[in-house]
Amino acid sequence: MKIYIPFLSQYTRHGGVTQFLSNFIVSNLEADSDVEIFDHMGKVKINSSVSTFGGFRLVKRKFLIMYYMLIFPKKIKKMDHIFLNPSLGKNSMMREMFYAKHCVDNGILFSMFFHGWSWDFADKLDSNEKLRHKYCNLMNAAANVFVLGNDFKNKLIEWGVSCEKIHLEMTTVKDDFIPKNIINNISENQLDILFLGRVVKNKGVYEAVNAFKKHLEHSPNSKFVVAGDGDELAALKKYVKEYHIPNITFVGFANEEIKKDLLLQSNVFLFPSYSEGMPISIFEAMAHGLTIITRPVGGIPDFFDDKMGFMIDSLEPEDFTDVLNQIIEDKSLRAEVAAYNHAYVKKNVSASVVGQRIICHMKDCM
Repeated sequence: MKIYIPFLSQYTRHGGVTQFLSNFIVSNLEADSDVEIFDHMGKVKINSSVSTFGGFRLVKRKFLIMYYMLIFPKKIKKMDHIFLNPSLGKNSMMREMFYAKHCVDNGILFSMFFHGWSWDFADKLDSNEKLRHKYCNLMNAAANVFVLGNDFKNKLIEWGVSCEKIHLEMTTVKDDFIPKNIINNISENQLDILFLGRVVKNKGVYEAVNAFKKHLEHSPNSKFVVAGDGDELAALKKYVKEYHIPNITFVGFANEEIKKDLLLQSNVFLFPSYSEGMPISIFEAMAHGLTIITRPVGGIPDFFDDKMGFMIDSLEPEDFTDVLNQIIEDKSLRAEVAAYNHAYVKKNVSASVVGQRIICHMKDCM
């Protein structure tokens, strides 16, 4: 089975879609000898890796994408299935629906997996019947439409996408990123708290910092590591310095090796985001046995239960502080959550498990 993913594996940018595709490619090439995966530049080999970048290569990437979009109709004729990976936003939808239209015109099977989801863009589609109708016709022509949450599924159905085509699916954690066994990093008098994600306001970074500040009144030895870069990083550092908040470390962008070290050194994952699809970082933290503190946004409520940690509807820092104080007082809770989260990710979210579920849907349509 030849699967074509229209992206540039050697010219991608940091982000959840890139990480998902990297995990999907590696896991399926290792697990299924009948599957061949191609990107814009040709066949992807089993020892290939998805490369992320910034800076001057961005210009080259734009020209390459334009070129491969032009020759896309010719390239897909030798393929069995096209795997599109849009986010519900203006630029992504224009690009991925361009690919979808050519799949329809050439009679090629295709599936799409919605990763990011902008409710602002959804509102624009609500008020633009012509564009909404165009996109929904293309989605209804797909063999499968994968989404990360029931809210997204229900919206597509409301627009007229066939519910029979829509499948709830998860993002993935690479198999070799999941430790075989977890080490219970549980201290008597402190929490080792981690935030891992883009440092922007809508990820709840200020709420996280303020919750930690108040938690220090209860547990002055606790530590908080903020890992990631983003538009708000400099301002957040200034805020921490201005208000003299101790025990906070900023590490910037964390590659896979650094990320794994940070997860091994932490026992609580604090992620009070305003909106999400389904963040890989939560599953990576669960894989390492961290207790999760997050909010009911995006696809998170569709899998999260109280055995994994705490899901807090509020955005008040005090409510997150109360949970942090509760966690530090209950070592047995942390141990139980650690074991449960690790097992859950291995069984449900590993790249090989998710990848094979998606491949099975594709094969069922052939």
